[in-house]
Amino acid sequence: MRLFKRPDSPCWYVEIRRGKSYSLRTDDESEAKLIFIEIQKEHLREQIRILEEQKSLSIEKWKERYLKGRSDKSENTTRADELALRSLGDVIGKNFPIKHITTNHIEQFISVCATRGVKPRAINAYLRHIKAALNEAKRQDHIEAVPRIRMLREPKRLPAVFTKEETDKILSYLEGADPLLYRIVKFALWTGARREEISRLKWTQVSSEWCHIIGKGDKERKVYLLEGAIQAMGENNGGGKIFGGIHKDTISHRFKAALNKLGIEGNFHKLRHTSATYMLESGIPMRVIQSVLGHESMSTTELYAEVQGEMIQREMKKFKI
Repeated sequence: MRLFKRPDSPCWYVEIRRGKSYSLRTDDESEAKLIFIEIQKEHLREQIRILEEQKSLSIEKWKERYLKGRSDKSENTTRADELALRSLGDVIGKNFPIKHITTNHIEQFISVCATRGVKPRAINAYLRHIKAALNEAKRQDHIEAVPRIRMLREPKRLPAVFTKEETDKILSYLEGADPLLYRIVKFALWTGARREEISRLKWTQVSSEWCHIIGKGDKERKVYLLEGAIQAMGENNGGGKIFGGIHKDTISHRFKAALNKLGIEGNFHKLRHTSATYMLESGIPMRVIQSVLGHESMSTTELYAEVQGEMIQREMKKFKI
């Protein structure tokens, strides 16, 4: 911070930091110096306030501030943020200063979660949200460094899928019992779309034979619409939501009720896995399936090849001569 005069102006100026200065609107040097002293005092008070806040900014306070800044994120994301930070606070203390969180505290959190029976996949989900929150705290200069966070090794689980017989049974039942859900399920099978993506889908996202789906992390992907998907969408209602704006949770509840009625195990997300295996069985290249489903990693998509192998083995055991 400095007090200075410009060659082209009679007024005195103060530079707060490099590239940022403003006029004191006085050409009197004595007056300018008095104003400058007050500015320095105010600046010092603000720096002390920031330092004190950083020193005492607890997990609970940071959680509240962090969530306010995440208003542009989906409901699921902010809910997961809140749960992860609340869980961390439950273990090491919600009033614990975030500035003093270390790798040992993170390891303590992992250990407590594991003792409580939380699965590695769920713990890793917590850790990803905690890491994102701490990265933002560092960006805002509330902490000096983000502690090292070790992800747990997750046991590999193959995606669960509906058999062709189960899929036919579900569609046959829903066509008469719940026509809207029938259309939604059919669309999910032909596109691999998630329930939330389907519930939010609008006609403005459809152009000719293509659909622009907004997926996780607000990422957009382009999906080619085959005849089955086009039939499932029905008639254009003038630009509104294609499936009437039905809530994603309502989709889940109604689908689960239908499965219970039919005596079939599973949930709505199982349709996405089923769609992927159908694509693979139809000879669609893995890279194309990855693009359609919006997988960031090819390794996620490759799991469906293993599912297909299991299905072949199971079905071939029925072979008799």
